[in-house]
Amino acid sequence: MNRRYYTCSIKILLLFLFFLSGFGFTQESQSQDKLGLNYIIQRTNSLELLRLSESHRVLSETNHAIALKAAIQNGWIVKNTFKDGRIVELKELDQNGRPVYYTTCNINAAKTVSTNKLWPGGSLGLSLTGSGMVLREWDGGKVLDTHQELTGRVTQVDIPSGLSDHSTHVAGTMIGTGISAAAKGMANQATLRAFDWNSDFSEMASEAAAGALVSNHSYGYLTGWSYGTVVSTKWTWYGSTGISQTEDYNFGFYSSQAQTVDQIAAGAPYYLVCKAAGNDRTEGPTSQPVSHYVWNGSGWVLSSTVRNLDGNSNGYDCISGFGMSKNVLTVGAVLDLVNGYSSSSDVIMDYFSGTGPADDGRIKPDIVANGDYLYSSVSTSNTTYDIYSGTSMATPNACGSLILLQQYYFSLYSAYMRSATLKGLVIETADEAGANPGPDYMYGWGLLDMAKAAAVIRRKGASSVISEQTLNNGSTYTLNVNATGAEPLKVTICWTDPAGTPPVASLNPSAKMLVNDLDLRVDGTSYPWVLTRSNPSAAATTGDNNTDNVEQVCMAAPSAANHTITVSHKGTLSGGSQTFSIIVTGVYSSVPDPVPFTANATGSAEITLNWTTDAANDNVVIAWSATGVFGMPVNGNSYSAGNTIPGGGTVIFSGSGNSFLHSTLSTSTTYYYRVWSVTQAKNYSCGLNGIATTLCTATNTLPITESFTTSSIPCGWTQQVSGIGNIIDWSVSNSASAGGSSYEMKATCLTSNVGSGYITRVICLPFNSIGMNVVNLSFRHMFDDYAAGATMKVQSSSDGLNWTDETWSFNSGGGNVAATLVNTTITHNLNKPSTLIAFVISGNLYNYDYWYIDNVTIKVPGYWVGGTLGNLTDWNTTTNWGDLLVPTASVDVYIPARTYLPVVANDPPAACNNLVIEKNANIIVNSGKIFTINGNMTLK
Repeated sequence: MNRRYYTCSIKILLLFLFFLSGFGFTQESQSQDKLGLNYIIQRTNSLELLRLSESHRVLSETNHAIALKAAIQNGWIVKNTFKDGRIVELKELDQNGRPVYYTTCNINAAKTVSTNKLWPGGSLGLSLTGSGMVLREWDGGKVLDTHQELTGRVTQVDIPSGLSDHSTHVAGTMIGTGISAAAKGMANQATLRAFDWNSDFSEMASEAAAGALVSNHSYGYLTGWSYGTVVSTKWTWYGSTGISQTEDYNFGFYSSQAQTVDQIAAGAPYYLVCKAAGNDRTEGPTSQPVSHYVWNGSGWVLSSTVRNLDGNSNGYDCISGFGMSKNVLTVGAVLDLVNGYSSSSDVIMDYFSGTGPADDGRIKPDIVANGDYLYSSVSTSNTTYDIYSGTSMATPNACGSLILLQQYYFSLYSAYMRSATLKGLVIETADEAGANPGPDYMYGWGLLDMAKAAAVIRRKGASSVISEQTLNNGSTYTLNVNATGAEPLKVTICWTDPAGTPPVASLNPSAKMLVNDLDLRVDGTSYPWVLTRSNPSAAATTGDNNTDNVEQVCMAAPSAANHTITVSHKGTLSGGSQTFSIIVTGVYSSVPDPVPFTANATGSAEITLNWTTDAANDNVVIAWSATGVFGMPVNGNSYSAGNTIPGGGTVIFSGSGNSFLHSTLSTSTTYYYRVWSVTQAKNYSCGLNGIATTLCTATNTLPITESFTTSSIPCGWTQQVSGIGNIIDWSVSNSASAGGSSYEMKATCLTSNVGSGYITRVICLPFNSIGMNVVNLSFRHMFDDYAAGATMKVQSSSDGLNWTDETWSFNSGGGNVAATLVNTTITHNLNKPSTLIAFVISGNLYNYDYWYIDNVTIKVPGYWVGGTLGNLTDWNTTTNWGDLLVPTASVDVYIPARTYLPVVANDPPAACNNLVIEKNANIIVNSGKIFTINGNMTLK
């Protein structure tokens, strides 16, 4: 029984390094795969991420070694923890030889962003805890993993030089158990994989390749003003005097570090990096001129030049490093809202929290969360706590909360959200903050609101849209929605944009970093929000946004009617296409879906669709798609077979009834379906999906053997589920757990306790069983147990719809089953043109971990299959028989009409028990040879 889980917490610091953590996953990676991360890893560019990881590891180690040598020669600090808890550590030297440092960005938090409403006892009734979810944290040192709030749920993957209060505080903010109620973390049963910030980019790439979902980074570079970092009693200014004497150009600048993190995000479409906005705003001496240190190109020298405070006179433009990445979630800090949110005036920015814009005008930060006076664990002892403030605290407040949204989404839809979907969702549902409607460069898109985000997930398909799409070059995506008219119609699109090219180092360069420019419109005339880079405090307006990889249209008072959403693009899309996520609220469908809806392959060229009509017995419309992309029927319109649904899907059925046979299909091909109820007034339900793969033509060749020699499911093998939607829980695993050689078939359990009444099957290649009354089945298997409640068994069918239990089965709850060879028989659904044999799990699909299947063989004793090259007709050749055994006197024999028929030409004498010979078949007994029939002979 193996059921260990891992999560990660993160805080806000300033840093950029790389270190390749060895893949010490073992059971940890199994835990992630247990939660469906195998699906994510298959869609992650793991090879490119591992290449990035290794290259950054080498670069980081080399640069750090050079910096340490210079520090010894010049007497610079290498690492220091200040009285206020800040950590500063030398990372590398810049192109001018200047030392570059990382620094940290030092139960009301949960209330501020409504995370408490998702907890057990919360008002939403969801009881989310993060159980089984894995978070990542990079920070300034080692997490005290024996702290009473963290015991047993933190894995420190690397070997930091020492314990860190900051790292431990961040971890507690994310996953603290709540032994001290005020220190309860956002996801208090999640687990954490923790790293220090050395080699962070290398480790981030390798963790992303392993299926990471969310990570926390509460640190960043020392930028602009910092006190006491060169000499304890003096200010230091970290700007480049060759570029500007008054402002550090790194604020708002799209650097090579921002580019690297965007590269990681592009290769890992499910991985969202949560980055602290930093604590630089208003940083600097209270009066000037003041004697301070500045880098002159070769060393630190004293200067009295008057320079801007960080954030300048207007308080804008003070986020740096990979907080400027396009694809991260950059988090600012606000004061806590103990009583929760009621209006935008409740949200007050912490005086230190970093603000945008990015130099090219992009919106940063993305959201804000509570970073004020957070009570959490520290590393002084296993029972010690402290109060910290900063974007370092706001970020784990957000990060730990977001993992609950992934947990909730998976529990409902058996899939995780792409990072762009998660980011777009929290932007769509953020509470308004700031003086004006829409986004701004101080609060971003607003205050994180977990309750609203969870509600949108729950209402998906009924009163909200959450959809992941792909836009191809030259194409336009169209979605028709019905607005309620009683609330705003809000549409957000978000996409993981390819990494940009950093501009030449300069002050506030305006070059656009956006690579693929998508355009969102509603009804053709409603445009997204835009902000003005040159006037950062100005209110948002609407227009053509050619800057951000997030666009949002908000119709404050839409008509209660059908509205058309379009997504198009400018220029040529890099890579030929762009995936994007779209979230819509303020819409509805009051018509119930026809539940349940199932799709089952019933042959090599047909799929049977079944449904139960709604209570009003409304008609249905069914569409199919080769890609699984569907639009929405427009209320008031009629659709008949052959019509196209706006946004995707071709109608194959429209009318009454409870079943439809989709025929004349391609063999061994996957088909996607969507069904809608439609009223007499031509109003449509939200719709349900179905999926099925047609069977291969039944083979006449026996025996059937399958050892899974590639990473793909073999041709003719199919999957089928019942009761749990269209999840794919069988895959081919590059492992040998069943005792054969890699590869092997693998079933992975569901992530949440779903109760009984569910079935999942993987079905073998169909075969012609005419004349067969018994079939021998052998296979190897290994079972990873969890708890009682699931049954593993073998079933047979002749039509793919009706299944019969065969004799072999066992129940979960009895412990792991070691690699074992099984020999059993099939006695049902035989003597048919097409017989199917399936490996089946029924009951509660949560109550096991894995089931591995390998070396499957289907044999039929006494069944003539003749045709072996060189011995095509010889009775005594073993490969001419369906079980690879020449019949004996006690074996019943069946001779079908085949090209090559048996000849008794060689010794020993031929014999059998009962004999059946089909029409147009025969047996030739050569002169002088003997053939004995002990039972009856039947000519069929």
